[in-house]
Amino acid sequence: MQHEHFIELNEKFSNLWIPRFKALYDVVHKTQYCDHAWWKYVVKPHHIKNKYLQDFPWLAEVPSFNVNEHLIIFFKANGAKYNHNIAHIDPNDIKWSITMPILGCTEETVTNWVKPKTEEKIFRGSTSAGDKTVDMLKGDVEVIDSYCFTDKIIVFNSSVWHEAITSHRRDEDRVLAKLWTPNLSRNYFMELLDESIL
Repeated sequence: MQHEHFIELNEKFSNLWIPRFKALYDVVHKTQYCDHAWWKYVVKPHHIKNKYLQDFPWLAEVPSFNVNEHLIIFFKANGAKYNHNIAHIDPNDIKWSITMPILGCTEETVTNWVKPKTEEKIFRGSTSAGDKTVDMLKGDVEVIDSYCFTDKIIVFNSSVWHEAITSHRRDEDRVLAKLWTPNLSRNYFMELLDESIL
């Protein structure tokens, strides 16, 4: 079944890349060698080239990703401390990008793509990727699509309003990894990852 807002990738692709990015996350979390934004670790090209590429040479082989230009962002949430990621559209011309579960990803957190029920009310929110503010949506929304990250990688449509809601209130972190690759289209990924699409 095809969805308008995400492309789910198969077990073979997911089982290759998720453990690799989990190992990278563990080192980033331990060393804190990254930039920090609100509930995010932002791994920039100089972090990759100065440290991580030596230990994780596979970073040069990640589909759609350029170690000299792109960022890796580890997005964190927590049921007790930060359980509702307000509806927003990603900045920096991020349209479609590879996004994967890293830690604590269960069906208790749902990612929704939404549209405003009434006229859009936009406000400028927290910084993302260390440089720009994010447009966030105020008011009631209608859910138009949903996805639960558990064990598969998806290509995520960030150019539509989206939010994440965690239903539990436990002090447990949930982490996603997103390849911050601007100006890529659905068609680009459909061709690039054709053999890995479910």
